[in-house]
Amino acid sequence: MHSKLRSRAPRDRGLRAGRTDGELQCLDAGSIQYQPEQRRVAERDLLVSPQHRILLSHWLAELHFGESEVLVPALHLVNGHSIRRESVARVTYLHIMCDTHQVIWAEGMATETFLPGAAALAGLPDATVAELLALFPELAGAGATAARPARPILRHWESRMLRHDLARGASAA
Repeated sequence: MHSKLRSRAPRDRGLRAGRTDGELQCLDAGSIQYQPEQRRVAERDLLVSPQHRILLSHWLAELHFGESEVLVPALHLVNGHSIRRESVARVTYLHIMCDTHQVIWAEGMATETFLPGAAALAGLPDATVAELLALFPELAGAGATAARPARPILRHWESRMLRHDLARGASAA
């Protein structure tokens, strides 16, 4: 039970009663750069939808976008070997939603909770949207805080540029 809870523990604000919350020790970018053994890697394969976003934390993100941490849709990270699109017959998604959009740990990887933006809500069945609005009435109004991303979300061309620069840096090292 504890390992499952820890693997989904919120990275941003820790565990809170009722909505799952606690404290995590976070390393800053400098610690990770000079102590590569501290780099977090996925504990197991993590299957996500193509639009699900993964947190990338790197000085190149800060150089390009003015933010050291950015969210990148999984489909923008596909490289054909370490990150691939899987062909599956049927999918059941498990969404975790908090009062605000959060970065959480899932299988040892920093990823996002459900971001209830207009496109995401439009793709859900009416009954699910009604249930979400009952639980989070602020979603019915414009500018709901839950629909604000926890980090900047990169567009396709931005993701491609960052992925290229990260790969070039890794091959130069």
